[in-house]
Amino acid sequence: MPLRHLETFFEPRSVGVIAESFTPGTHGALALHALASTQPHVPVVLVGPPPPQAPFPAIPSLADIEDVPDLVLITISACQTPPILMALGERGARGVILTQHDNHDPELREALRSAARNSGLRLLGPGSLGVQVPRASLNASLLQSLPDPGGLAVVTHSASMLAAVVDWAQSRRIGLSTTVSIGGAWMSVYRICWTIWLRIGAPGLSCSTLTASNAHGSLSRPRAAPLAPSL
Repeated sequence: MPLRHLETFFEPRSVGVIAESFTPGTHGALALHALASTQPHVPVVLVGPPPPQAPFPAIPSLADIEDVPDLVLITISACQTPPILMALGERGARGVILTQHDNHDPELREALRSAARNSGLRLLGPGSLGVQVPRASLNASLLQSLPDPGGLAVVTHSASMLAAVVDWAQSRRIGLSTTVSIGGAWMSVYRICWTIWLRIGAPGLSCSTLTASNAHGSLSRPRAAPLAPSL
């Protein structure tokens, strides 16, 4: 699978949050607080019932948005998202993060995969915590605080493991360049690490891929190769 649009997760031109509710305790509220606490350097729009004293513009529905965000966090039930993915792709969005789980439903997962493929979207999730890029003050995730900027990127399928790593890094003031929660996505971890290296690479950058069976992860820097992944 080519690298096309993977950079959207790390360098979005704009960010949106689609939620059924932004009341405290919901995924919508967590995503809103994460973005509001870091003030990203790109426009942010909320789609759904407007929260009181919203720090960003709030639009009632996707149909009312004039310019669809580049990267969209969808916090509603995964079973409702296939038509939303199609609409977002048709209107120019490039990346989507699905925070809700699909409960390992094979039919729903295939529907999500098909909608993303047919619409040209890049998809993290279902069950993704999102993406953090501390250097860019981007916290497009459900995690409530951003690590210090650093040279280590962390990519994992497990949301709980990523949350634990971020807490550990913050408690020890260890800087991170990027964190990525893949969730149930089917994209290549290698290609994500390669994109991080191309887009956010800095001297000494390493990419750690963590799985439940590999609690220590593997620290590796993507090496230049004669044939890089196709763009």
